[in-house]
Amino acid sequence: MTVDYEPFSSALREDPYPTFEVLRRDDPVHFAPESEIWCVSRYEDAASVLKHPELFSSRAMQDVLMDLDIPMPTPRYLFFLLHFLWRTRINPLAVQRTGSLISMDGPRHDAVRSIVNRGFSPRRIAAWEIRAREIVAKQVRKLDETGQFDVIEDLAVPLPLAIISEMLGIEKERRSDFKRWSDGIIAVASGSAKQKLFENGTQEIFSELFTYIRRAVQARREEPTDDLISVLVDPAQEGDLSEL
Repeated sequence: MTVDYEPFSSALREDPYPTFEVLRRDDPVHFAPESEIWCVSRYEDAASVLKHPELFSSRAMQDVLMDLDIPMPTPRYLFFLLHFLWRTRINPLAVQRTGSLISMDGPRHDAVRSIVNRGFSPRRIAAWEIRAREIVAKQVRKLDETGQFDVIEDLAVPLPLAIISEMLGIEKERRSDFKRWSDGIIAVASGSAKQKLFENGTQEIFSELFTYIRRAVQARREEPTDDLISVLVDPAQEGDLSEL
C-alpha cells in the first residue's frame, strides 16, 4: 500500500501520527515524489541507515537544506542577493563547500565534531543541568502563583531558548531576536518557508543572524569568554571551525 505523504508538506503538520502509524505498517520505505526523498519510518530501519554512513551519505542532507525556491535572476532578486552578501560578508562558494555538521561524512565530520565536542564536556553538561533545573523551577512557579500553566508557552519554549542562548553567550536583550532567527531556520529546513524565499522576509532573518554571528566570533577571538562560541573559535586550541 502506498501512502500519500510528503515530509515537507504542511497538510499533516497538526497531527501527523496516524499517518506515521500507517507508514510504519504499510509503507515503511516510502518514496515522496514531490520532494524526491525516501522516508524510512520504522525504528530498526532508521537506526540501520544512521549506523551505515558508507551506504547512506549524510551529504544528501545538504541537497535537502539547499533545495530552496530561488527565483529567476531578475533585477529585484539580484538586488536582494547582493544586499545579503554585502551585509553578511559571506562567500557563497565557501558556504556551499563547508556545509553543516549534519551534512558531512567521514574524516571531515570527525574533525568538526571533535571541535564541537569541546563545548559539551561532562563538566560543562553537569553545570548546565543545574542551570536547567533553576529555569524549570522558575517557570513552574507560575503554576503555583496563578493556577494556570501552558506547557508550550511557559516551559517548552523558554527553557531551551534560555539554555541555548546562555550557552552561546547571547545577550539578554537579543534573545527575542535569537528566537526569531531560530524559528526562521526551522521554517526553511522544515519546508514551510522554502517558497518565495525573498518575498516572505526569510532572507532578512538570515542576514541578521549571519551578521550577528560574524561579529560575535570576531569579538570572542579578541576577548574570549566562557561561552560556546569562544570554545569553538579558540585559536589556542588545535583547530577551530574557521579552519575547516
